[in-house]
Amino acid sequence: MEPEEIKKLMQTYPIISGWIHELPEALMYRCRLSYPSRGQSLFCKGDEMQKVYIVCRGNVIITSSNLNGNEMGVVVVPEGASVGEMEAMMGLPQLVYSAKALTDCILLEIPLGIFKRLMDINHSFCKRLAMELSRKLYSSSVSTVHYQSWPAQTRLKLFLIDCGEGKVLETREKLAEFCGVSTRTINRCVNSLKEEGYLNLVKRKILLDKEHIRKLTESIAKEI
Repeated sequence: MEPEEIKKLMQTYPIISGWIHELPEALMYRCRLSYPSRGQSLFCKGDEMQKVYIVCRGNVIITSSNLNGNEMGVVVVPEGASVGEMEAMMGLPQLVYSAKALTDCILLEIPLGIFKRLMDINHSFCKRLAMELSRKLYSSSVSTVHYQSWPAQTRLKLFLIDCGEGKVLETREKLAEFCGVSTRTINRCVNSLKEEGYLNLVKRKILLDKEHIRKLTESIAKEI
C-alpha cells in the first residue's frame, strides 16, 4: 500500500489506526485490502501459514472441529481485531483453526514475513497483539463453556436473530456448522421452530419477519 492509501485507510477505518499508525511505510507496501463476502473461507485448519488479517469492517468467526467432526464457533473476531496472529507469533507452519467471514468484510492482509518483522521492531505492535490474544482467550473460554451447554435449538435461535428479517441464505449444512451439530439435528430444530411459529419455510429456505425476530428474542431471553 502507498502512503496515501494508508492515510486514507486510517481515516476510513479509524478503529484499526492503533495497529498501523506507527508502522514503517517500507513494510506496509506489501499489505493489501481484501473483501471476503459473508460465509467465504479465509483459511482452513492445516493450511500453510501465509498472512495475518486485521478486520477493518465486519466480523470473522474462528471455528474448530468438535469430537463429532462438526465445525463449531470458537470466537467471533470484531472490527479492529486480528486473525491468524497466534500461529504467526508461535512460528507454526500450519494454521490450527479455520476462519471465515461471518458478515461481508473488509480486511487488511499482512504477509507473514512483514508481520514477523513488525513484531521485531515495534513495541506498541507487540503490546497490541498481547492484548488481542488475551481478549480472545477470555472470550473463547467464557463462550465455549456457555455455548456448549446450550441445546442445538437455542444455538440456532441465536444465529437466526443475528440474521435478522428476510431469507436465511445458509444451507442446512452451513447452519449445522455454525451451531456445531449435525445436519440431521438442525433439520429437527428447523421443523420444530416452524411448528412453534418462530419461522416460515419456503422451498426449504427459512424466512423471518419482524414478528419472528421478536418471538425468537423473547424466547432466548428466557433460555440463557
